[in-house]
Amino acid sequence: MSTADSQLLVASSGVVRDIYQKILAKGRSIPQKKLVRLSRMVVLCLVAAALVLGAIAKQYVFWLVLFAWGGLGASFGPPLLLSLFWKRVTKAGVAAGFVSGTAVTIIWNQVDALKSLIYELVPAFFVSAVLTILISFFTSPPKEAEEELLKIKPRY
Repeated sequence: MSTADSQLLVASSGVVRDIYQKILAKGRSIPQKKLVRLSRMVVLCLVAAALVLGAIAKQYVFWLVLFAWGGLGASFGPPLLLSLFWKRVTKAGVAAGFVSGTAVTIIWNQVDALKSLIYELVPAFFVSAVLTILISFFTSPPKEAEEELLKIKPRY
């Protein structure tokens, strides 16, 4: 629930502050009470739209969330895990992992023959990990980061 209400507040704030106040009513003074009332109306509209869409497309929402989490896991998982446990990871390796994980997830999902074989997260995660490692081997880490890592002493 906290995630849902936070997303609703951010969305309504974006609509009221960024679109209405800064674009549509640019240069006019708007009372705070009116901005609060508009924010509440936008929240109600967003909730109504989400409920309608959720009721209409139950299966679609499930598969969309599954695809999104697969893409996020494949893109961010290997570079994050490698950067936590391997000091040799470079910025270029992380970027390659992000891009390759995203690309493989999207491509795998769009090709029916591949999609029916295995969930797109698995090959995308593997490709992202391999490319993060390979690109990190072929690029050099920044010297400052290397020196900082040598200064850190573990506390026992």
